[in-house]
Amino acid sequence: MALSNLPYDDRAIVDGIKGVAVHAEQISQVAVDFIADDLSDGTTATVTATMTWVISSADAVRLLDAARPTGPLPQTHDTRTPDGFAVDDPEHDMGPLWSDAD
Repeated sequence: MALSNLPYDDRAIVDGIKGVAVHAEQISQVAVDFIADDLSDGTTATVTATMTWVISSADAVRLLDAARPTGPLPQTHDTRTPDGFAVDDPEHDMGPLWSDAD
C-alpha cells in the first residue's frame, strides 16, 4: 500500500528519516536544470532527485503521525476529470455516468 499526495509535511518526513534506522537507501533520476545561461555564483540551478529509504513500517507510521497537518485542510477545487479533461469541456463530455431512466 502506498500513500502519496496526502497533505503531510514533506519536509518533516524527510527530516524524520535522519532519526530512524535506515535499512537501505537509493538515489535515482537525478536531474540538474540551469535556470539561466549565465553560470556564475549569482545564478541558480535546480537539482531534482528521487530518494528512496527503506525503514520499518512502525517508523514510517511514526513519521506520518509527526508530519500530519494541524488545523483545517486546504480546500481544492479541481475542475478536471481523472483523465485530465475540464469538467465543462463539451468536446470530451461523455454524458451522465448513470441514469435513473432504466
